[in-house]
Amino acid sequence: MKTKNITFKNNYGLDILYFENIELLFDNELKLIRFQLRIEFEFFRANTLLEVEEFDFMKLNECLYKMYNGQLKTFLFNPIGEQFIMKFELQENGQIKVSVILNNSLFTGKLEFNYITDQSFIPDLLKNLEISF
Repeated sequence: MKTKNITFKNNYGLDILYFENIELLFDNELKLIRFQLRIEFEFFRANTLLEVEEFDFMKLNECLYKMYNGQLKTFLFNPIGEQFIMKFELQENGQIKVSVILNNSLFTGKLEFNYITDQSFIPDLLKNLEISF
């Protein structure tokens, strides 16, 4: 499998959130994707390992594409429930507000922040989401 890293940028082009070391796993009939989630937002830093269904990545790709083409104004990427959530909201000025929540597995700690991104970064993001397995 060819490993790609996926980087989410803010409206200034600064890297905020990374999906790294992406690998495909097979669990009976499920295709799972394991990746390292790394967050670097202002003075906040987080790093954790996540496993999600391949379907979730395909849905993220589809929703970003629809948002870029004006067919969708808001959507959630929450592949593992309340542990990791990204909410994308298209603003009237064409920018996208991204809300991120990361809870640890015991829900004893929570990182929550928002950032603004520009639609011009979506084409590159879509290319990187097209993971070849």
